[in-house]
Amino acid sequence: PLSHRSTRHVLHVPLPSTMLFLATMAATALPMAGPMARTSCVRSPPIMCSTSASNLLYLDAMGASGRRADVEAELLAPNTQEMTEPNPKRARSSGGGFGGRQKGGSARGAAGFGSTSSRAETTEEKLETLRAQTLTEDGVVLIKGGLERETALALREAVIDEIKRAREAVRLDPAASPSRFHVPVEQPTRAFTLLPFRDEASAAAGHANGPIIQAMRELLGRDAAVGNLFGRMCDGSDSQLHDFYALRTEPGSARQQVHFDTPFQKTPPLFAAFIALQDVTIEMGPTVFLPKTHTRTAARKAFDGGIYDGRRDAMLAKARSNYALLSAGDLVMFDMRTLHAGTANQLEKGSTRYFLCVTFRNLKANDVELGHIPCICAGY
Repeated sequence: PLSHRSTRHVLHVPLPSTMLFLATMAATALPMAGPMARTSCVRSPPIMCSTSASNLLYLDAMGASGRRADVEAELLAPNTQEMTEPNPKRARSSGGGFGGRQKGGSARGAAGFGSTSSRAETTEEKLETLRAQTLTEDGVVLIKGGLERETALALREAVIDEIKRAREAVRLDPAASPSRFHVPVEQPTRAFTLLPFRDEASAAAGHANGPIIQAMRELLGRDAAVGNLFGRMCDGSDSQLHDFYALRTEPGSARQQVHFDTPFQKTPPLFAAFIALQDVTIEMGPTVFLPKTHTRTAARKAFDGGIYDGRRDAMLAKARSNYALLSAGDLVMFDMRTLHAGTANQLEKGSTRYFLCVTFRNLKANDVELGHIPCICAGY
């Protein structure tokens, strides 16, 4: 039987024909008012503990990064609110370009990812149009129920099992860490786990399917809202999978500095979905996004070029930001040029947060300028 991590095995999974082609540390926030309030500041435990010069430099850099994240949290706090779904009043008519072919994307047609007919849009197509418009204009959109709740919870258990198996594999062979955790050493409180499409437990039991395959079918199969939106923003049924992993943040995981995952280029190169595998509370460190920062606006130019002259701080003090409190199965899809940051998973009141990350690459973008190494199993 083929290995669950075999490149060839992917071709044998009976996925729907319209599925998209299966081919991302800083520190915590200071205490602040409002829903993002912290009862205490935390710091991730250092990965290295020796007193060598390189380790001391690492710890010094982490300390500077943490102090910077504290400053950013204070600047953003007054204009931070919970993210909501798109308002239907925002929708434009299909004549505005969102009912047919999306600039920088592909319409659903024979492949099942858009509509080129002149008929009136269905309710589902209108919602897809609204989401595409929001994602294009804001760089981020909230989607409720992208996965069934039961599917998300089952996937969470599968991810926990995959992490246990990955740790055992690395214990036996430390050189296996990059193929399991994407880095030479698993990070202590915020870490990636590269996922196969067929989980090891299902493969060992001889099951053809499993929780990961079921989740992928719901996300990317025929008429799936998430798959249709990915196709619309990228390359339709030819869209290429770029990242496929689970991210885990533990209590004590530090707040990140505001950052982007891919540098600006005119054609949006990467779109990601963060899918919650459990309900996410404020204490668990939801991701905060800065809408409309994915294009070369004056505000984004101030962020990029104003590190040393105060323009970045001035920009952050005025910026609107939204944090995503998600129920199991909800997701946020975003243009990876958009500024964002993971907030702190509180040491005392937080709990382990898992989410699935699925990223697709826009093949029309310049791959030399992606600045983002694929976070995916080798051969996938």
